[in-house]
Amino acid sequence: MVIRTIANRVGTIEIDQNAFYFLQPLSAFKTEEMEQIERAYEKQMQLVTGDPTFLSAQEISFQSGQVRFEYDLTDLHSFNALKAMAFEDKLTYYLSLVQLARQSEVNVLWQKENFVLNKEESLLHVMVTENDVMPLSQEKDRLMAVKELIIISLTRLNQVYGRPRRTDFLEQSDEVIRFAETIYLRLQSLEEMESYISDVFNQVEEQKKAKQQELELAKQNQTKWSVTMASLSESLQRLPAFNRRTKENLTKPAAGGNKKLFVGVAAVLLAAFGLNVVLTQATENAQETELGEGTDGELNLTDVYRDGLLGDTESVLESLESVDYSELQPADQNVLTHLYIEQGEYEKALHHQPELLGTIAEQLSRDEDVEGLENLQETTEESSEVIEFELAAVEEEWTRIIELRNQVELTNRRAETVLAAFIEEKDFQGAKGFLEKHDLADEKWMSSVLEAEKQTLQLEELEAEKQKLEEAMEKENDKKASKKAERRLREIDQEIEAITKQE
Repeated sequence: MVIRTIANRVGTIEIDQNAFYFLQPLSAFKTEEMEQIERAYEKQMQLVTGDPTFLSAQEISFQSGQVRFEYDLTDLHSFNALKAMAFEDKLTYYLSLVQLARQSEVNVLWQKENFVLNKEESLLHVMVTENDVMPLSQEKDRLMAVKELIIISLTRLNQVYGRPRRTDFLEQSDEVIRFAETIYLRLQSLEEMESYISDVFNQVEEQKKAKQQELELAKQNQTKWSVTMASLSESLQRLPAFNRRTKENLTKPAAGGNKKLFVGVAAVLLAAFGLNVVLTQATENAQETELGEGTDGELNLTDVYRDGLLGDTESVLESLESVDYSELQPADQNVLTHLYIEQGEYEKALHHQPELLGTIAEQLSRDEDVEGLENLQETTEESSEVIEFELAAVEEEWTRIIELRNQVELTNRRAETVLAAFIEEKDFQGAKGFLEKHDLADEKWMSSVLEAEKQTLQLEELEAEKQKLEEAMEKENDKKASKKAERRLREIDQEIEAITKQE
């Protein structure tokens, strides 16, 4: 696919795989003589001989009233590749931009398509430069041009029309936002900018060294700790033996049942048991005084819950059902409801506490219990959005989750599910909008969206590079070049695999 964009007002940039073309109408030059145009270009390139920043044209030709400059971009990457890099890896390229802008004797076309990256050598390259017969029209001064290129590389923007929003940034850490604000709003000269970026770069390098030293120290301490633990183990083996019960003598837990629900019911039973003990002790004397006789035949919930804690939840359920629900204490009502849920008797649970529908559905979804959700749906008179949402979550129906996101109560888990749906659908702007709309300020959520967006950009860049290499290999007869391309293809496949595993 050929990419075309307007350049230098009347010129055109065309990018076709590894070939870069700059086309300018002959009328835009100060001469119509091709020989003079070529000499002027050669003279300009001699001024920058030895500077790897500048790429030389492979060929200058005249076609259909236009002068065409052709460049070879093999093994180089577009400026947009910066978007997929980590912030600290971009700083070297930013310094190159500023240093290029400070070269007053050279005027380049300050347009992102005119810059490419050499990742292997961490170099920034530029193609189109002004010369004696080819003037360049610059709409902005060099300082503003560098500022905008830096902002473009830090955000999803392709043009800068004003101060970007926080949600525009690919990385939204305080460090990156502070850096961008300083660059775009505060610095007033290229000298200030170079000094500031150098300071940030040095700080990052110092942090890397400090982190490396911490890791090495941690490894040393781990080695020492291992030796100490081995010695301690030997010492313990010399101590007198301690008689323990064998595993066979230990009481085995009851089999069956949902572990999470059982733990929840046990907690409720324990709370209810404690409450009943307190209430029994508080009212014992009053009962003896007022009644003056025994309470045979009445339900003793303290004994019931004691049995339940020993594993006999069936007897607890039967005992609680033998009393009218309205006469039970709130704690006892909760016990009964939890037992209904554990037994899968959702209709009974919802009859007394219909507000628990969402909680039950979420728990079943967490347990990936599709059958339970379907049974729960059958107990409701009308179709329930919350059950549909949880079913879609279990079955990973991302589009349906996004459709239902505004029709359910947003718990933390459901918010995470909606974010996952947006990310799976590669709708990163939708994810950011969702977080903004519901004022979900947890940084880890926004970070997960930004990281996924960044990985997607990396994959797109790698896939594009892979396609270029494969197409070039089909045309290439040079065995040496083919081997180099094959080696790079293997590296790309490894990088793609690594990113895919992170997802």
